[in-house]
Amino acid sequence: MHLILLAALIQNPEYDSNMLGVGATVDRIVVRDINGDGRDDLLVQSGRDLRLFLYDKDKGIPPVAGQILRLDPNVFLWTLARVKERNVWCLALTTSRGLQVCPFQDGSFASRPSDIAIHPNLFEGDATETPPVFVEFAPDLNGDGLSDFLLFDEGEMYILLQESDGSVRATQKLPLPDEPRTTVAWNPGMKHKEERVVPFLTFGDTTGDRRPDLSFYREESIVVYEQKEDGRFLTKAPADLATEKEKTRGRFLKFEIPPIIDDFNGDGTQDIALPYPSKGRVHVYYLSAGRANLTQPDDNLQVNDAWTADIYMSDLDKDSKPDLVIGIIRKFGVFGGLQAFVSGKIDIELHIHMMRQRYANDPDQVLTFKVPFSFSVTRTEATGDLSFTPTFDADVDGDGRRDLLLSTDETAIDVYYNRAGSGFQQNPGGRIALGAPKGTSYTYVTVADLNKDGRSDLILKHVHVDRQKHFLQVKMSR
Repeated sequence: MHLILLAALIQNPEYDSNMLGVGATVDRIVVRDINGDGRDDLLVQSGRDLRLFLYDKDKGIPPVAGQILRLDPNVFLWTLARVKERNVWCLALTTSRGLQVCPFQDGSFASRPSDIAIHPNLFEGDATETPPVFVEFAPDLNGDGLSDFLLFDEGEMYILLQESDGSVRATQKLPLPDEPRTTVAWNPGMKHKEERVVPFLTFGDTTGDRRPDLSFYREESIVVYEQKEDGRFLTKAPADLATEKEKTRGRFLKFEIPPIIDDFNGDGTQDIALPYPSKGRVHVYYLSAGRANLTQPDDNLQVNDAWTADIYMSDLDKDSKPDLVIGIIRKFGVFGGLQAFVSGKIDIELHIHMMRQRYANDPDQVLTFKVPFSFSVTRTEATGDLSFTPTFDADVDGDGRRDLLLSTDETAIDVYYNRAGSGFQQNPGGRIALGAPKGTSYTYVTVADLNKDGRSDLILKHVHVDRQKHFLQVKMSR
């Protein structure tokens, strides 16, 4: 009787697995309906190569890419954009000469990019030693369904709006701080290396006027470019978020964990969740229309004597509003530190705060896991590395609620089903065998519903540290 009951409680989902042919590394996985057939496809970056895997309704994701497109050495940034057509994605590139696009036609991207804007910009020369970076620099700023473009220059950026024929026109130049970083060669045979760091921009309404604005976080402040009725952007003074100033931090990411900027409460305006890793605290600010003073948070989610390991956002209860999950590590003394060092594991708590107009300080649910970690010490510093990458975006059983996926070893992923009224199971309710190549160090999970059956499919990146190689696997639900 007990065995029958246990079998009924355990629901191991079934998948068809397929290893994909990729390069030595997988630098980026983009899931998007590229050809407009209503099903998601995969675009995988390996160094300067982009591999396109189009979904086939009869065969699924093929093991071999239908196209391998090598990006030129003068390409620094890439993204996907809507150009001329609203149902097909093209490839957009920021190069040392300006902006280029590769239209999607007849099942593949054009192998030769075409110029849409030739202009000096932040990037010069070639970037042969580093792969280009995926950056969202093609948002729809005027709501016409076509992508517009941002072109970065030294200390500023250009706004380029797209016309119906696919051409672009520069409408405005905005100030944008960038930070140079130079690595000086220590012998004549080496090269100088210079990097330019620009803030991570987000797009969304911050004032309640239903027009998308541009914003970024920098030095404990939020900077907003407010879009006015005529389509031009007004540079607003930085709004100070911090109630406790830190004296020495790097620029742009003032804390070890970046903030999350999104619409949390469903009122149409962007909100901010700002973590304080060393204090076990997350401050939440709701950017209602006309709000200017952000020095006092609306929600103060505090766990005493703890560190904040990470924060996550996901709509867990199907109300179209993201719920907040905070990873917490309790601070330990000498004895607790010795135990952790000997066992190689520490306890991580997941504090789950559901959105009910705002986030309450007391979590709706707390889950605790023992997580392996590595600890290394040198003369000047100590470093800890956690093997903890929970996934909150998967609907494994197709009930419409997001389940929790957590890999506890290199062989399988545990499934914690999200039950109506009670939340996540305290113990795993299912297990997904990985089938990873022997010697895999860890696995990253990307979630998609490729076959449109209402249950999540998994795209798994297996990292083999010793061989310095990545493997890509697709698990299709059945």
